[in-house]
Amino acid sequence: AARSTDRPTSAVRVSLAMDRSVDRAAPLPSLVLRVAREADVARLTRIERDADARFAATGHPELPDGSGIPDDVAIAAIARGRITVAELDGEVVGWVYLGRVDGEL
Repeated sequence: AARSTDRPTSAVRVSLAMDRSVDRAAPLPSLVLRVAREADVARLTRIERDADARFAATGHPELPDGSGIPDDVAIAAIARGRITVAELDGEVVGWVYLGRVDGEL
C-alpha cells in the first residue's frame, strides 16, 4: 500500500568517481544524500562550527561569523523537508538548507 507523506523517504546514493591513476585495493566510500532527521540537529551545528574554523584558518576571516542554525529553526526546516544531509560511510558530513533566508534563495 502506498503511503502519503510530505517529504521523501528514500536516500540517493552518489557514486564517487574512482581515480584510475591509483590502484585502489579498498572500496571507495559510500556517499548518500537524504532528508535530514531531528536526530541530525546536533551534528548540523558541529559541521557549521567546523566549517567556520576552516574558513578562519584558510585566510577568510570574513566568512565565519559564529552564527549557526538555531535548533528550533533546524527542527522546523527538517519537519518541512528543507534540510538535506550528506552521509559518508554512515556519518553526516555536510548539509544544505533548501529554502529562502531573508527573502533570498
